[in-house]
Amino acid sequence: MKQHSTKILSFCLIVAIAYIYHQDKEHGSLVVENQQLTTQLEKANALLRESEENIALLEKKSIEGMLEETNKVVVSGWETLLDTVKEELAKAKERFNAEGLNLDGLNLDSLKMQKGNGSDDDSLSAPQAPSAPDSPQELPVIEGERT
Repeated sequence: MKQHSTKILSFCLIVAIAYIYHQDKEHGSLVVENQQLTTQLEKANALLRESEENIALLEKKSIEGMLEETNKVVVSGWETLLDTVKEELAKAKERFNAEGLNLDGLNLDSLKMQKGNGSDDDSLSAPQAPSAPDSPQELPVIEGERT
């Protein structure tokens, strides 16, 4: 019976060693898989952070870029408009002076006095350019004006 118990004990020892060996191999493969997954997770997190930073940067740049571009367009439009108005005022002054009228001598007080001296019209009349008696008066055409 001693021999039989030794065989059973040997068999149990072999089974226990096989189980421990199997568990050790499984533990080793799980450790390797865990390291691979940890590495993949770190790469994914780094890529996610980089993507979030890029998105934030693009949003900031796109909004700032659009605002800056819009500001440039608005400023350019205003400058063009002011230049055009300045040119048209200069042309109108030249035409006005060419017709023999002078803006510098125009005085509202003297016009009011003229009105009081016999003019029955309620509105102030603008001075008119001298015209030839036989020729119809031609109005100057302003560039860009509809006729």
